[in-house]
Amino acid sequence: MQRRVRPAQRVPTSQSRLQAKRQAQSDSRPNSNWCDVSIYPNIKEATRYLNNNMNVGPSFPEPTFSMISENIVFSSLCANNNSIDLAVVNRRILPEELDSCRRFGKHIAEVKLGYEAIVLVRSNLYEAPKLSTRSIFLALARQIPNPLHPEELIPNPNLTWDQVDSTLPSEHIDVLGPPLSTATGIAFRDLILKAGCLAIPTLASRKDTDPEHFEEVCGAVRTDGVYRMTELSQRAGSIPFDLSGYLQANPEAIALMGYREGYCVP
Repeated sequence: MQRRVRPAQRVPTSQSRLQAKRQAQSDSRPNSNWCDVSIYPNIKEATRYLNNNMNVGPSFPEPTFSMISENIVFSSLCANNNSIDLAVVNRRILPEELDSCRRFGKHIAEVKLGYEAIVLVRSNLYEAPKLSTRSIFLALARQIPNPLHPEELIPNPNLTWDQVDSTLPSEHIDVLGPPLSTATGIAFRDLILKAGCLAIPTLASRKDTDPEHFEEVCGAVRTDGVYRMTELSQRAGSIPFDLSGYLQANPEAIALMGYREGYCVP
């Protein structure tokens, strides 16, 4: 007797089911976007606000967002197999990233959505010092010009604000801030440190004559404990760092943060 063998049915894998689901929803899905991790909450909040206040009926489906590292956002956006409509980051696209997109045949447009702000916070027990970008650079830069020989760079010796500028109080320079690799740190480097560096003629001249050295000198903070770039992250975790309490207990200290963080400090 012959036994009839029933052909095995192909059971779709989870991956193929997901692909089928995507295909079925391809015509009705909301826009899909990638966001840099550091600005994800802001973009979600702004998108929800705009969607609810555009006075358009019916309202558009709320876009879906995914967080992704800034380092790979543009390479992922320009990949041939992506389904992303736009990417939101907190910096300009680099020329090499733009060239890479063009090599893949992708032509992307860059649109400015807003501005980055830096906030310096301290205890209200003391008056806020009137700091210029020049004085902040001379207080926090890793290397500064030798006062006796301005063309020569020396490790930053300043320990009090009056050593930076005689009109400032004789208070210890004590600054808490993020690593310069973070979004706030990059903004601090570009908006404050480099601006202060350009206010010093012997360093400003290097921007054109030796741009690589200019970036190295003007974008580096001291590592001797005056600028404590890991203080916040080391104490963060299961027990939140009490920044307000720290500043009240150390009234000469200054904390550097983004506008949104500073706004939330009581």
